[in-house]
Amino acid sequence: MTSVTIIGAGIAGLTAAHHLAVRGNKVTLVDASSQVGGFLAPLQMSGPHGDLLLDAGAESFATRAPAVSALVTSLGLQVTSPEDRAGWCVPDRSSAFPLPSAGVLGIPVDPFAADARAALGWVGSVRAWVDRILPPRVGDTSNLDAFVRSRMGNKVADRLVSAIVGGVHSTSPTLLDVSAIHPKFREYFADEGTLTGVVKRIRAAAPAGRAVSGIVGGLHTLPSTLYQSISAAGGTVLLDEAVTALTQRDGRWVVQGTSGQDVSVSDHIIIALPARPALALLADTGIYDAGDQLNQVARGTDIALATVVVHSKQLGSYPRGTGVLVSPDAGFQAKASTHANAKWGWVDEAVISAFGPDHHVIRLSFGRHGDHLPTDDAAIVAHAATEVPALYGVSDCAVAASAVVRWPDALAPVTPTMRAVASAAVAATTDSGLHIAGSWVAGTGLAATIPHAQGVAERIVN
Repeated sequence: MTSVTIIGAGIAGLTAAHHLAVRGNKVTLVDASSQVGGFLAPLQMSGPHGDLLLDAGAESFATRAPAVSALVTSLGLQVTSPEDRAGWCVPDRSSAFPLPSAGVLGIPVDPFAADARAALGWVGSVRAWVDRILPPRVGDTSNLDAFVRSRMGNKVADRLVSAIVGGVHSTSPTLLDVSAIHPKFREYFADEGTLTGVVKRIRAAAPAGRAVSGIVGGLHTLPSTLYQSISAAGGTVLLDEAVTALTQRDGRWVVQGTSGQDVSVSDHIIIALPARPALALLADTGIYDAGDQLNQVARGTDIALATVVVHSKQLGSYPRGTGVLVSPDAGFQAKASTHANAKWGWVDEAVISAFGPDHHVIRLSFGRHGDHLPTDDAAIVAHAATEVPALYGVSDCAVAASAVVRWPDALAPVTPTMRAVASAAVAATTDSGLHIAGSWVAGTGLAATIPHAQGVAERIVN
């Protein structure tokens, strides 16, 4: 029996711990928080007819990795597809358009498709098409924004990529490495020679059907179910236990907590923490020290997620589909919003049950990279109440309930420096008994972190 301690009970740590525990290994999962799941957290709101349980963080996952759906169904949870409605983009105060259905991070497969033309205009579509005849040597790969502009022009960068990256990754495309398009971007571009070719290849490899899925009852049910499964398989989960030291003793790894006592002694360690605390632990072991590069690892974005239940008959026609992504130059505080009723059938049923007919759940995400958010939750709710009518093109919204959840230092951008540090850290820990999991080495989203964490665990098993 192999003994493994996993440090960090976010989705990566939970996935690795579950993979190991159900295969008969001795597993200890340690986290400084009082609950598991990280960004996959529950939010309870009380209505006049009962409680409404929603997601306080992520509420969907990309379907490109079958491992996520396989894990969800193996745990007895039900995968669900979103309703067949488009999301919209708000580029300014006076206009909005449906997002092109075929693309990656807003980069269109066919710039002359009707929905792409509506977003870009004829001039923008023609400029985007020019990518197909540009030689491969043309392209500024210093960051994602520069590359898109050099290959497809300013319209694609400003009206699509900037809004989608801001809403999905909570950062600016100027900070992201080109690998944000796909982990194998450089390999694909070398093969295809055009950005259009890369996007087509990524889309062709994606499973048929909707690009994202969810879980009936919310994504927050996944970490709680994993927790139960780990415990049932004999694993130990230690919460409210911060790890302060990681040392070797007699060829094994020793984890110490805030009390100074040994938390665990194991054959292997999986560090499933965000980049900065993970790198700090690695530096203490002497195996890898990022040195001055650690100061160049960009801090994540401070995010405030406002969830409002509003009474509105006009929202019943779903005027902006499943929600909106907002351009940084549009003049709004919110960078993205989801009309949860329009997106998920189970939410529609749940909100009507708790609040009654004509009530809608609107989630608004505040905080772009480098922003300083109001510290008062009431100010966030006030922004939400003001911006929902403008973003959705309605005039009859009355807020019935509201909640604000804050996620500080969330989703550190995958900058070129971050990419280099992550690669060096993984290489340095090879054959050391230390392993690294999490979005900073795997990529953003469950479709990246879950199969990566399972792979890390499987290599230990083997």
